[in-house]
Amino acid sequence: MGDTIESVSEGCGATPATIDRWHSEAKEHHPWFVRAMAEQALYAFEQENDSVEKSLCDAIGMYAFITARHPDRADEFADLLICELARIANEDFADAYRSFVNSLQSERDVP
Repeated sequence: MGDTIESVSEGCGATPATIDRWHSEAKEHHPWFVRAMAEQALYAFEQENDSVEKSLCDAIGMYAFITARHPDRADEFADLLICELARIANEDFADAYRSFVNSLQSERDVP
């Protein structure tokens, strides 16, 4: 970590004001940010052969890193992420997600 807004802006070619705005929009769950995180999760699933669980955990982890929030406090973001994934996901991801949710339900049903 330890990067300043100035060093980040130099690295990506955006102004410090733009980086600051992007950071604020991420904290506000701006639609473009949620979409980017959903696309990253889908990419990890498709191209890196990550499981649905790992793809989602990594997206929440990236959200926590970018916003400097604890991942356990990401409920609102997680809801938005799932909704966005439902819109953009292909059939393979949707099937894997359903299986993942069903396995969670099965775990809850075990006494």
